[in-house]
Amino acid sequence: LLAADGRRIGSLGPAVWEPAVGDGALARELQMAGLLVTASDIADRGWPGTMLCSFYDWDHAPTKVIVPNPPFGEISARDGHGRWLRHTLALPGWRYCALLL
Repeated sequence: LLAADGRRIGSLGPAVWEPAVGDGALARELQMAGLLVTASDIADRGWPGTMLCSFYDWDHAPTKVIVPNPPFGEISARDGHGRWLRHTLALPGWRYCALLL
């Protein structure tokens, strides 16, 4: 993702929101690429500075770029009925989104 779209992501600002940060595996890679990570999750799984809140409680994106690895049960059309995707598309404020599935 960063090799293909890193320049575009960086052009939208240095901040990236990872709303399913977990232990920070993806956030760590984003930081190593020079991006600032705004991290949130519903539980503390070890990533420092994680804002504890549900993705569904957000009424706007805190950054112009969203790059999560969303919970499969929430993103799939079969199991989650696409709930995560529908909420993402309804959030104002973002300009770029990559859902890592």
